[in-house]
Amino acid sequence: MAVADSASQLADKIMVDKSIKSVLHICGNLKLDTLGDKLTASGISYKPLIVYETIPVSNEISEAYDAVMFYSPSGIDSFLMKNKLALDTLYCCIGEATADRLRSIDNSVNIVVAKQPTPEEMLKAIIENKSK
Repeated sequence: MAVADSASQLADKIMVDKSIKSVLHICGNLKLDTLGDKLTASGISYKPLIVYETIPVSNEISEAYDAVMFYSPSGIDSFLMKNKLALDTLYCCIGEATADRLRSIDNSVNIVVAKQPTPEEMLKAIIENKSK
């Protein structure tokens, strides 16, 4: 069994295990191509099996918050359907793919990334950044 903090790291762990010749990836319709691209490039057969569909839902937020936590690139897209990014808000992302999506929209906002992709690490990152 392989566990990793990102699709790229997971692909690296899978590629090290020479007994793995094929991977079935159970995922949603908005998955990134990172895992499949790396595995395919290394000669490992890769097949995604889409078992759920992400449907964007957006709610307008009328209050200002010190921090906003994003768990996926699609969460950012849903949020921005009815809201705007604020320069005085700290945006905490669960991982680099989510942070990259936010940076692609507005690189001037304050973004922190959790050291590990867990809600607890996101809270730690917020607390550490706010105490500076």
